[in-house]
Amino acid sequence: MSARNLGVIGSLALVLGLAAANWLLSGPAQVPAPHVPPALSAPGSGSPQVAVAGVAAEATADVATPPARAPTQPPLPRILDPSASDDLRKVLLALEDGATPAQARRAADMLARCEHADRSTEFAYQVRDQGGPLRKTFENGSGTMDQWIKASQDMQRRCQIFDAATLARRGELLKRAYEGALPGMALEYLTWLNAHPEQGGAPELLGKLQREVRQTAEDGDMDAMMAYAHSFGALGETAMQRQAYKEAWLRIMAEMSGPAASPESRDSMENLEKLMRQGRWAPLVLSAAEQREVDALTERVVDAWRKRYR
Repeated sequence: MSARNLGVIGSLALVLGLAAANWLLSGPAQVPAPHVPPALSAPGSGSPQVAVAGVAAEATADVATPPARAPTQPPLPRILDPSASDDLRKVLLALEDGATPAQARRAADMLARCEHADRSTEFAYQVRDQGGPLRKTFENGSGTMDQWIKASQDMQRRCQIFDAATLARRGELLKRAYEGALPGMALEYLTWLNAHPEQGGAPELLGKLQREVRQTAEDGDMDAMMAYAHSFGALGETAMQRQAYKEAWLRIMAEMSGPAASPESRDSMENLEKLMRQGRWAPLVLSAAEQREVDALTERVVDAWRKRYR
């Protein structure tokens, strides 16, 4: 796996942790299990900071609105980005009947970032103003706060061309991409359905998607493993399955990035789990027999990854 792909995996893991921590900063005592966002590498996003802002908002899109607080960001002038009209054209083309699954996926990625662009910038300001470990974690992983805020505001401007009706059609695009059998779309479509229960995803469809995502993880897919490590039950997995996929993901990360990175990955996961304990999540207590089951599943997943990528 390339260094770029490894960086994407690490960045997305960081974002999911930030999204969970965001709810500790913003109010409710019950911290909802974060849902896994769309792929980090959206076309045209321009920088990792845009993706960080977008997926952090997506990860908490399906939970109750936190108590109102005074805005920390200055008002953004309505100045359309010159590339916005091209973005709109591509999305409208993807919504036409003849669009390909690949066009649908690219358009869905754009709408995902635009749907919560305002909220993403607010989150960036909030992290900057709070300081402490959350800000330090971000700056160690992805750049400076000024870079993040600027990238988030650039995305806000770019998204001003989309109206609410167009943003609301992202589910159509994900459905088309999923039905076109594009890799990874079961995870993205399931995430969207979880975040939009008002769309009435049929239990049969949700169950099918959950089974497909689990199989993807067990076939050695790192994105799926990472999703489970950070989902805390949101993807329909059992606590034992999450434990096995999380352990497999951590072990593979250590193999890819070397022994020096392993303690950092495990420390980050432990810190996230400590945050989640302040909400409704509780750590798993396993019997000896259950631990053996988890260990066996972990080994199968790691072996599948080695056969796939080595």
